[in-house]
Amino acid sequence: VERTTAPCVIPQARVHSLSIELTVVQRLSGLLDAGRDISAEHTAELMRETYRAFVEHNTPRFAEFFAHLLQGGDAPLIFHCTAGKDRTGLASALLLHALEVPEAAIWQDYLLTNDRLRERTRLASALPEPVAHVLHRVQPDFLQAALDTMQSRHGGLDAYLREALKVGAAERKELAARLLG
Repeated sequence: VERTTAPCVIPQARVHSLSIELTVVQRLSGLLDAGRDISAEHTAELMRETYRAFVEHNTPRFAEFFAHLLQGGDAPLIFHCTAGKDRTGLASALLLHALEVPEAAIWQDYLLTNDRLRERTRLASALPEPVAHVLHRVQPDFLQAALDTMQSRHGGLDAYLREALKVGAAERKELAARLLG
């Protein structure tokens, strides 16, 4: 549905779709349609659940992302999702970690999203303002929820990359050669 309503607009771009359903908006809309009051904190918890689900249910898609990067051929490369903050934010954090970017820079990059999307967050939303404010931004605890899930389920970020995403030392070296060369 997202690809249909918001197709890639970059001329001659080859699109490699890696479907990761982001259901938080549908869940919020359903709760609001049912007459439930939704707070900013409830929305933040739904976002943390979403990031946990990225690890618990969408690891194969992130593995495909890395497999595609390692196949090469498409350069320059752009990767994104509809909002450009959650699925893309986690993919970026994983890639930057694989490239041995310092942790502080990874966090800075992730949180820079809020500055880059500031104009978008001012646009009208059908959601209540406190809910929209949380939904249209990133927070450190969102990404941390994914990292904590990697820790509890896989033994940490490096183990998740190596074992779940099949990005070991050789693949990391290849990524660095391709992307940092």
